[in-house]
Amino acid sequence: MIAPPEGLTPPVGVPREGDESPKEEKKEVTPPQPPEVTKINIPFINHELPVPKEEIVVAAGMTAVVSVVATLTATSMFNQVLKIMKPLVKQIITRVQKKLGRKTEECPGEIEGRDG
Repeated sequence: MIAPPEGLTPPVGVPREGDESPKEEKKEVTPPQPPEVTKINIPFINHELPVPKEEIVVAAGMTAVVSVVATLTATSMFNQVLKIMKPLVKQIITRVQKKLGRKTEECPGEIEGRDG
């Protein structure tokens, strides 16, 4: 069996075994708030709510707005390009099939009644 060395000491704040020293009263320690955070007191419930600075809130809001607008614009543009490209691709396929001497009325594997 391996025994620990005699010179071991407990970490700071941990009492030694058998040490009956009076315990210190612990005080509530609140971490310091960063300078970019302010606290708002909510009435009736007496609760302090940390709120970031105005600049941070505005930057986050503008980022969200820009990302939503960019997504909606890209989706709209993609749908417009798709409307233009679909007939062009279909016409190119029809011309290629005519040059190869294949039927152009019906493509193999195409489903009847499918919009497209």
